[in-house]
Amino acid sequence: MIIRASPPPPYQLNPIVVPSQLPPSYTCTVYKRGYVKLKKELEIGGTREKHRPWRKVYFELRGTVLEVRKKEKTNHSLCTISMLKAYCGVAVDYYKKDNVLRLRLDPTKEQYLIQPIGDIFDIISWCEHLQAAANISADLDCRRMPKLFTLSRGNYGQFERHQPEALSEQQQRLSRSRAITILVGKTEAVLPVLKCQLLNKSISQKNDK
Repeated sequence: MIIRASPPPPYQLNPIVVPSQLPPSYTCTVYKRGYVKLKKELEIGGTREKHRPWRKVYFELRGTVLEVRKKEKTNHSLCTISMLKAYCGVAVDYYKKDNVLRLRLDPTKEQYLIQPIGDIFDIISWCEHLQAAANISADLDCRRMPKLFTLSRGNYGQFERHQPEALSEQQQRLSRSRAITILVGKTEAVLPVLKCQLLNKSISQKNDK
């Protein structure tokens, strides 16, 4: 007795897809690139980095990943930083350079000092983008509120000018605050403050080399 199996159904090359069943399109809304000056402050584990020179590097922030390269047109990456559980703020306790941001990686306890190459708008933009990348890296239930706010102002503002003798008092006041306010035109930007967090022993940024 011979049993003949029925032939398989014909294969449909162009299946009908319901639009409601399609996955949502993805667009990277957090993207910024450009040259900055970078200094590694703390190594893995939260101890002071032995070699801490400033060097000019190229940043490319795409979503929740920050890629550090030596030059713009190169495929060689110096390092790739995940923004998961990262914190970014103004390094008010670093006195050797102005307009310096601090990036802290909570999982590895590493810390970086970043000095954007540009005007005050570029500093605010880098802080905002790094904060946004860190905010969206976590799950929806674990995301924290953004720490940077920009508010519209009715009158034009300007930067405050301080005499050299009052600089130390200003630095002490900023080191005790949690955020600083920068007035640029009609915009008021509130940037978070992020101090150095050295583990196992204290660190004095005034004697930083």
